[in-house]
Amino acid sequence: MLITFLAQTALFAAASQAASSADRGSYLAGLGRVIPPEDIHIDSYINQSDYNYPYPSTGALGIMTAAGYSDNAAYLLVGLRGRRVDFSALPPMNISFVIDISGSMSGQDKLNWVKESLHIFIDRVRPEDFVSLVVFDNRVELLMEPGHIRNQADKDRFRGIVDSLRPRGSTNIYGGMEMGFDQVAANYRPDYANRVILLTDGMDNASGKTNKDFLDLAALYMERGINISTISLGAEADINLMVDVAIAGGGSSRFISDRVVMEQTFGSELDRLVVAAAKNLEMEIVLADGITVNETWGYSYWIGDNTVHYSLGTLHNGDYETIVIEAVPERPLVPGSVMGNFFISYEDTSGRAQREGPFPIVLGQEPGGLINDERVREAEGYIALSRGLLEIGSRAPELSQLQQYSRNSTEMASFRRMQVVHELDFFLDIVENLTTHLNRINESLGGGRYEPELRILENYRNSFTRSRDEYSD
Repeated sequence: MLITFLAQTALFAAASQAASSADRGSYLAGLGRVIPPEDIHIDSYINQSDYNYPYPSTGALGIMTAAGYSDNAAYLLVGLRGRRVDFSALPPMNISFVIDISGSMSGQDKLNWVKESLHIFIDRVRPEDFVSLVVFDNRVELLMEPGHIRNQADKDRFRGIVDSLRPRGSTNIYGGMEMGFDQVAANYRPDYANRVILLTDGMDNASGKTNKDFLDLAALYMERGINISTISLGAEADINLMVDVAIAGGGSSRFISDRVVMEQTFGSELDRLVVAAAKNLEMEIVLADGITVNETWGYSYWIGDNTVHYSLGTLHNGDYETIVIEAVPERPLVPGSVMGNFFISYEDTSGRAQREGPFPIVLGQEPGGLINDERVREAEGYIALSRGLLEIGSRAPELSQLQQYSRNSTEMASFRRMQVVHELDFFLDIVENLTTHLNRINESLGGGRYEPELRILENYRNSFTRSRDEYSD
C-alpha cells in the first residue's frame, strides 16, 4: 500500500504508540505510512551505520575522532567499537528468552521467525551456558527451566518445546519480564553474561503496570548484575517502552522487520545483545574556545561550561556507537584545528576501572564543498534526512485536515484544494533536495550508502506526486 493522505488515521495508524528507530522508519514507509515525528529520532538514523570503526588491537575499546564543516556548522564525531571475541571464547551465558506468543504474533508469520531463530541459537549454545524459556500472552508460563544444553537430546527437547508454540491471548509483557529475571537470578554467576532477552510485537495490555514499573524492574535487576535486551517486531510494538527498558536494564534494543534479520540476530550477532565489552561508560567532549553546541546526539548527556558529558550503560561485544555534535564556531575555522578533546572512563569485563584520553577531534580540509572525513560526511547525511522527515511528519496532520475540508461541497473547497497542492509541492521539494543531497554523498563514498533512506524518499515522491495530480485535476 502506498502512502495516502485521505485521512489522518491512514497516516498515523498506531504511530502514537511507538517510538522511532531507523529500521522502523523504513518499515512504516514500506507499509505506505508517513513516518510521524515521534517515530523519528536523529540518533537512530546516525547510529544505524557502523562507519567501519576499527576494532581495538588491545583493550576493550577502539576509539576514533573526526570533524568536518558544512553550511556554517561544524560536526564533531566520536566513534566507539567494542572488542570482538569469537563466540566460542565468550564468557559463559545465563540467558532467559522471554517470548510473546499473544494472538498478534500470528501476523506476518512472526512466531515462525522466532522459532527458526531459536533453532539457530540452540546449535551454537555451549555446555556451560544456562538457558531457560518463558512465554507469555495474558498468562505467563515457564516452558523450560534454566539448565544446560549438554547433548543432542537436550537440543531436541528445546526444539520440540519451541515448535509447540502457538499464538493466543493478549499481552502481559511485565509478567514475562518478571519470570525471565527470576530464571536468570536462580543461576546468577558474576563471571557469566546474565541476561534476559525479551521479544514482543505488541503493547502490554494485561498486567496493569505503568511504564515506570517496567523501568524500575529493569533498573532493579541491573543493580543485581542482570541485564535485559529487547527485540521489537512490527508496527504495533511499543518501541518507546522497549528502548527505555533496554536503557534502564543496561542492554541493547533492536527493531526487526523480517525473517532474515531475525535469524541473523539470534545467530551471528547474538553476542551483540548479550555480552558486554565495557560497562558504565562515562564520556566527555571538552570543546575548544569559540565552539558552541547547537545540538548533540548519542545517549544521555548534559552540558556544563565547555564540556559535554555522555553516559552509556554498556558497549557490547563487537558493537559500535557514535556521538555527534553539531556546533556553531564563533570565527572562521582552519583545517587542522583541534575542535575539542574526547575522554572516556569505563569498567572492563574484569571490573577494572579504565580512563583514556585525550583524543583530539581535528577538523579536516573540505574539498569541493563536501565534508572531508567520510564518516562525518555520511553522518551529516543522516542528520539532514532526519530533519527533512521531521518537517514532513510534523506538517502531515495539517495536510490531512486540508484534504478533508477540500472534499466538502462548499465554496471553500477549491481554495482548500489549492492549499493541498501547495503543501504537497513543499513536501516534494524536501524530498527532491534530500534525494540530491544523499545521492551526492553516496556517490562520493563509492556507493552502497542510504539505500533504505532513498527508498523512503522514493515512496514519498511517488505518493505525493500521485496525490498532487489528483488534487490538480
